[in-house]
Amino acid sequence: MPLNDEQLNILKKPFGKLIKQDEISKEKINSLVKGSKSLITVGDASTEKIISYGIMPNLSIIDGIERRIRRTESKISELTNLFENSTFKFKQYHCNNQKGTISKEAYKKIKEIIRNRELSILFINGEEDMLALPVFALAPLGSVVFYGQPLEGIVSVKIDDKIKTKSRNLIDSIGLE
Repeated sequence: MPLNDEQLNILKKPFGKLIKQDEISKEKINSLVKGSKSLITVGDASTEKIISYGIMPNLSIIDGIERRIRRTESKISELTNLFENSTFKFKQYHCNNQKGTISKEAYKKIKEIIRNRELSILFINGEEDMLALPVFALAPLGSVVFYGQPLEGIVSVKIDDKIKTKSRNLIDSIGLE
């Protein structure tokens, strides 16, 4: 579903703590992830950064695009290989999601993956930028979500009641449930 200007403005502000690019470290990421119920990454660069520290997300949502530029096939393959060469077995899913939207298909797929607690990578044909919102609404309490804030850093979101309520209200206003 396309988002209106009000919804887009709400989503432009970080939902959690912005970690500036030069402050991102393995130690900082580990401290944020420690004791979390689940770890979810949204975005190619965020996913790649977390995995580069030897931390494997339970769910990663990527589209092969970084700052509106298609990543090279070798860069996409490199990221995919990190999952395939992991000691864990990740299921791979694909779905469509147009730029600036949250498709019902993507919402349902995220809901299914989280409900089934599968280690997964979700490849988006289109763009994944808005898909952190359904993750906030659907992830178990105590989960940690990382997503990129272009040219600034990475945002860490600890899923609590406040985040779930805010995101569910937005999901309802979009008409996905």
